[in-house]
Amino acid sequence: MKLFLYGDKKLKNFLPLTYLRSFSSLRLGFFKIIDYFKNLFPEFEIFEIDKLPKNLEKGLCLLIRFLPKERIENLKENFIFKYQNQIVGYYIYDNKKEKKEKNIDGFLLENLWDLIKCQKEFLNLWQRPFEKEEFEKEFPFKIFGNKELVFISKKAKILGEAILNVEKGPILIAEEVVLKGFNYLEGPCYIDKNTIIDNAKIRSFTTIGKNCRISGEIEASIFLDFVNKHHEGFIGHSYIGSWVNLGAYTTNSDLKNNYSSVKIKIKNKTYDTKMLKFGCVIGDHTKTAIGTLIPTGAVFGICVNIKKGGPAEKFYPSFYWDKNKKWEFEKLIKTIEIVMARRGEKLDNKHIELLRKIYEDKRRLI
Repeated sequence: MKLFLYGDKKLKNFLPLTYLRSFSSLRLGFFKIIDYFKNLFPEFEIFEIDKLPKNLEKGLCLLIRFLPKERIENLKENFIFKYQNQIVGYYIYDNKKEKKEKNIDGFLLENLWDLIKCQKEFLNLWQRPFEKEEFEKEFPFKIFGNKELVFISKKAKILGEAILNVEKGPILIAEEVVLKGFNYLEGPCYIDKNTIIDNAKIRSFTTIGKNCRISGEIEASIFLDFVNKHHEGFIGHSYIGSWVNLGAYTTNSDLKNNYSSVKIKIKNKTYDTKMLKFGCVIGDHTKTAIGTLIPTGAVFGICVNIKKGGPAEKFYPSFYWDKNKKWEFEKLIKTIEIVMARRGEKLDNKHIELLRKIYEDKRRLI
């Protein structure tokens, strides 16, 4: 059986995070979005398509921005699926028959801040996603809560002490993760392969991708792969892109002093997130100086270079170097190549040309 995940115009709302990756490869909870669909519909062959086709094939079609809370069962009729009066998918059983409307529950992601809004609920939708992994059964440190909710790979390294708190949900630590020094981890939380956690305080509802370097304090945030936050500083209710380097003591605010809803600014437009807590979104390859202070609801594009510490602006366009200046493209590429080589990775020509295309786009949104 086939599952078609189709996009629409609202996918542009997830820039800058989707400049250098597909929407389906964004992380949310314990999964990337594409893995969520794979786990929910294991018997389906999955295809990603740009938009809904005019002539629907037999099979299941779902808007990729809509993640059902549970499997869709009893597919023996033609259906139009709706969520809050919006069409979010179709099922075609027989092209010759009429379609019935069916309401389904789930998460409809419409804007950047929805990724943070849904993170808590996604980590609470606990499923064992890593059945093949072998986990330790005994732990040499203090655990608060049910120790059956602690999943530490047998291939992880413990080089120090830790306190694990699973009173709110599980903690998953994948293979080749290294826990150094003293760490406090609070579930629900997921740490992916080859990441180093070094004297960190990681609070609930946090996802950390592969090959990251993490220290300081983190709360309710999502880090994609290869993020370097190897120093003190707080990141809360935020989404951090790949290859971001956060200078020592870089700290963001995720709550306004007057406790009103957080607003974000993109270029000259302001949007109300209607969220009490929302920190920042930082695009890939962006770097902050030592002591950068990021205001509530900040959005930084890709390849932003913040050279001076202290209070940052609420919005920086991609390739920002200094006021009214862009990072020179060839110097940018050289820097990225040096950074990636330090982790044994290589910048390929396809990636360079994609960056060039975004760099030269005069209609670029962020």
